[in-house]
Amino acid sequence: MSITYNLEQKQELGNLSDGVTCNILPVHIDYTGYVSSGSNDWNRTVEQTQMTDKLNKGWNGISEEDQNKPGEDAGVLNKKDEHVIINPKDKVNVAYLRGRRLLGREYNIKEKYNYEISVFQEKDDGIGGISDEKIYDRIGRGDKLVSYGHDSLPDIESDSAKKLEEWLELSNAIHGNQE
Repeated sequence: MSITYNLEQKQELGNLSDGVTCNILPVHIDYTGYVSSGSNDWNRTVEQTQMTDKLNKGWNGISEEDQNKPGEDAGVLNKKDEHVIINPKDKVNVAYLRGRRLLGREYNIKEKYNYEISVFQEKDDGIGGISDEKIYDRIGRGDKLVSYGHDSLPDIESDSAKKLEEWLELSNAIHGNQE
């Protein structure tokens, strides 16, 4: 038995929702069901801030080495270090998933590679889902990709978005620039 996948291109580009952001989360998902926007599991409020020493140290602003220090100042955040900006050019997205803080790095793939992100939704086939043909409608587009890490920015070596950028560069080198 084979399944055919078709992408509907009948929709006009003006009807699509713009500004879609693709979020790469550091989680293993066993269930891919819908999470409502009113859910307690995903706080969609994203704060964009500069990378400060407090953000870099962890969820409570205290580094592991400071927590393990013996003495009366052990585990105390030094107030003068609270808002030391590490790199003024780096903007960090801060979001929360199930109470855990996520720090994200934003990539604009449209600006650098002239690509867009498309979001598709499975369309009802009208016969109760027993068809061998799956039809998808394009429902949104965007140009931003945000890669998150648990309580720290994703490591450059293992960052999925960075690997995607490298793959796009390799693809452009092989197939030529598609501008």
